[in-house]
Amino acid sequence: FLENYTVRNSDAIISPSSIRYQVAKNKGNECVLIKNGINRDLLNLPKKIVSFNGEYQKNIVYIGEQSKIKKVDKLVEAMASVKANLFLIGRINEEIRRVAPENVYFLGFMPQKEAFLYLKKADFAILTEDNDCATKLSEYFAFAKRIIAPRGRTSSSFPNGGLHFYRDFSDLGKIIHQTNKRCKRTVRFWDQTAKEMNNFFVSFLGGGEYNERY
Repeated sequence: FLENYTVRNSDAIISPSSIRYQVAKNKGNECVLIKNGINRDLLNLPKKIVSFNGEYQKNIVYIGEQSKIKKVDKLVEAMASVKANLFLIGRINEEIRRVAPENVYFLGFMPQKEAFLYLKKADFAILTEDNDCATKLSEYFAFAKRIIAPRGRTSSSFPNGGLHFYRDFSDLGKIIHQTNKRCKRTVRFWDQTAKEMNNFFVSFLGGGEYNERY
């Protein structure tokens, strides 16, 4: 109720999500789509060699919160029947680790740039939440060879982006062993987002000019 009320009574909507942008637009709001990005300095990765020492040849990386809300517990459970290694980067959830199969590896928290070295080296990066505007997805697009994501909002927003979509985690084995196509690597930066945001405010409110300092 609150979300619908807010959308209907807003003078304008800014959305990083293609799906939510269309919803707001269909309600007759003035709406602009401004995508998320990453920091420019993240492209300067350290010259460090990382390696995967797993049971299988194919390697999947997940970066982020290891929680049931993010469905990481279901992902880990599904890996018992997938002939690939899953490497989880982020604060370790001990409850999930206790029941994890042997092909799931918990690397723990590490500096962001080091995590991206693993992301760049892996065969796949996986998104567990159906969110077409997740900041994590922007990071995946910048570094990952292939991205596996849920079918739904994400697949509707990126139908031709080279992503590989699953209905549930039981699809992972098929995707991993039948997929060679790489995603279209794209990089968008936060300063681009800031400039578009500022330009919208200038246009909507009137007056002023974009200041490159911000």
